Amino acid sequence: MNTTSNPPVTVERFVVLCRSFPSIAARLTQTHSGGLPTVLMEIASGARGGAGAVGAARFLMHVWNGQPFDMRQAWSVWDDKHRRAFKNWAADPWFV
Repeated sequence: MNTTSNPPVTVERFVVLCRSFPSIAARLTQTHSGGLPTVLMEIASGARGGAGAVGAARFLMHVWNGQPFDMRQAWSVWDDKHRRAFKNWAADPWFV
């Protein structure tokens, strides 16, 4: 792992990771009073978004606070853009 190339883990860095998943980025452009974790929890619960968005939100919640994440399930429903976002993170993983 090359930690010297990565900036410190910050909320801003986490938001950049969130925006790298197209289904999440689309929802972050909307106004939400509860903030980012609330939006992700809503999506992860299946209340909003399709299967790709749910998988992305569950992955992001895993990075944020260690919630369970099923990689095989998410990978099976993600399109190439979602898979690329995950691969970019996995090349040098970090957690909040």
